[in-house]
Amino acid sequence: MEFFVSNQKQSEFWNGEAGQRWVTFSNQLDQMLMPFARLILDEADISDQEDVLDIGCGGGALSILAANFGKSVLGVDISQPLIDLGWQRSKMMDSVDFARVDAASLALDKKRDVVLSRFGVMFFADPVQAFANIKAQCKPKGRMVFACWQSPGKNDWAKAPLEAAMPFFKEMPTPPEANAPGPFAFSDESYVKDVLTKAGWTSVECQDWTHVIPLPGETAADAAAFVMEMGPLSKIIKDQNLDFPAVQAALTSKLEAAVNADGQVELQASVWIVKACAG
Repeated sequence: MEFFVSNQKQSEFWNGEAGQRWVTFSNQLDQMLMPFARLILDEADISDQEDVLDIGCGGGALSILAANFGKSVLGVDISQPLIDLGWQRSKMMDSVDFARVDAASLALDKKRDVVLSRFGVMFFADPVQAFANIKAQCKPKGRMVFACWQSPGKNDWAKAPLEAAMPFFKEMPTPPEANAPGPFAFSDESYVKDVLTKAGWTSVECQDWTHVIPLPGETAADAAAFVMEMGPLSKIIKDQNLDFPAVQAALTSKLEAAVNADGQVELQASVWIVKACAG
């Protein structure tokens, strides 16, 4: 399958250090995000005769779960390190395939019944064009279900680390432009609906899901170490050369207030579960 990327900046990001870091922490991330994978699959209601496309599949966790329901699953991502992980995880499964390809330029020989994504569709340079192309890969009665983050202010897993570290910032980070490619690009429900409608999708729905989710690690210190490596704070620490131990101590102290009875940190997460029809 020929590889062409529509967003070179995102390709460089996910094929560099970030992609390798996601591979390193893949098991912890997949455990943290498992509630969303289950939600997506519940809403998709895949039958054993349906072919599935997983957009921004990462290390393949959702693709592999979907293979328990569908006839075949193709996971696509622009990150070669993560695609390699997907291959490694699924090497004994005949019904799962992976390809390094940009969904914005994907051209399949075989149309799909169902499109899924677990936080993999918020990074397109031109989201209307990308979703129009994704729709073109679907059968006439195809459908799509994906999860995307609501605003950072509604996601304590992202907000709490920044609040704890803020006293150590050497300068305040510049907020991203509204709807710019990134984890929170689809935080605005009306924007999501507008993008998908312009791309030709119909019956677009955004369902609010707000609950607590567990952070990886058995203690607050473990959780702090994780979010400093994988959350929005990680880039700021690197770019500003912050005092890592001091930030970690402050963050650990803040997260201790969110420890449950089992000693694990739980923080609020808010997402949109988005559903749409191709026909």
